[in-house]
Amino acid sequence: MTEESTANRVAFFVARIGGAGSEARFASDLVLHSIAKPAALGAGLNDAQRADEIDLPGRITDTVINRIIDGPAVIADLTGRNPNVFYEVAIAHAARVPLVQLIEASELEELPFDVDDQNTIQYESGDYTTYVAAAERASTQLKAALEGRAAASPIITARQFKALEQVPSGEETTLMLRELTRMSDRLRRVEKHLGSAPPEAAASSIMHESLENLERATLVSNLAAGIVEALQQSSFE
Repeated sequence: MTEESTANRVAFFVARIGGAGSEARFASDLVLHSIAKPAALGAGLNDAQRADEIDLPGRITDTVINRIIDGPAVIADLTGRNPNVFYEVAIAHAARVPLVQLIEASELEELPFDVDDQNTIQYESGDYTTYVAAAERASTQLKAALEGRAAASPIITARQFKALEQVPSGEETTLMLRELTRMSDRLRRVEKHLGSAPPEAAASSIMHESLENLERATLVSNLAAGIVEALQQSSFE
């Protein structure tokens, strides 16, 4: 079986690579082998590969783009704020490819706003236990994404609300759309907090309260979405 024919079962790992022997390469290798590959295997995929592991002829840019679009999922390490990484993440968003985001914990607050509200899994350099925990959480996210339960990307969310705005509506629908936007932003912030919290925080009162808030926000959001859908249908009747 050729490498091209197995690519649809291999997650693509997006990360800064750095030169051979560099500190960046060592850090990227550690995340690849300790988080990305175990996460992919745990989610039922064959592997996770970085661009420099792919031996195919042709332009590397073409190979990267095709692997992102045609592959089952992307695991992106945003550590270092590498421009190529964010470019490739944007491709995954646009192509609606399941995406799992990772970052070194000390850099979480430095994320650009475009990806800041997405659930980003943290790990701590030099603490291997956090790599293991990150791999487990990444595997869980990948499974959900592959089952079609992935969280919406900024591009998908923007286009969905744009479509709603095109529906002929009265004041009630406009107000409901604004409320949906507000709840969607709040829900993403809660999801980010839950996904990035360290494992030991799961039993804390703060985590318990966050879970309750997430459940309530989900119920209200689903109810509001149902009302908007009904209003849409009535608008075309």
